[in-house]
Amino acid sequence: MSAQERLAVARARAAGEAWRAGLLQAQARGRWVEAQVRKQFPQLNWSSVGPVGPDVQHDGLAYDVMSGTVSNMTKHAKRMSDVLFRFITF
Repeated sequence: MSAQERLAVARARAAGEAWRAGLLQAQARGRWVEAQVRKQFPQLNWSSVGPVGPDVQHDGLAYDVMSGTVSNMTKHAKRMSDVLFRFITF
């Protein structure tokens, strides 16, 4: 994590907001994982919301980099029920 991210986590803990500290850490972890995945899969087209297949219009396949918790995957699947996608979980 960056110094700014560590400070934000420390402030959340000091304020008694353990849930927020955990969320900030998970978000930082997600950004790091996405940066690593971008390097490994240059053939994917990357946008601000994540990667899509090389030709999403033909294969219809989208990807999402996300934590692999059951609740996170369930929420995501409900939110994107009309999209065929692959989870890249960490």
